[in-house]
Amino acid sequence: MRADDMQRPTATARNAERSIVVHADSAGLPQTITLSAEALRGGEQQLAAAVLALSAEAGRHAAAAERLALERCGALATVLDALGMPLLQELAGEADGAEPTSWLRAP
Repeated sequence: MRADDMQRPTATARNAERSIVVHADSAGLPQTITLSAEALRGGEQQLAAAVLALSAEAGRHAAAAERLALERCGALATVLDALGMPLLQELAGEADGAEPTSWLRAP
């Protein structure tokens, strides 16, 4: 398989209550967001923060899957490291606390 033929990986993250499910691409951009009635009863700021955090989590896992696929296509680990692509092992038990505050890109 060539890197050009590869579909961009996506991943799914859910909150502990499973009331919010986010499916995101390797950039952390949500592809689908599923909310239960319970999730909608919370405050809008809390819901937005949870969606952003889950989008980032799913994005990191999708980026790790993308890295693995690129490695299989022959990409050098040093190049993928320089691009900041995470390893699946780095994500095990993650709790970095550095969650995004917006999906908007800086100018």
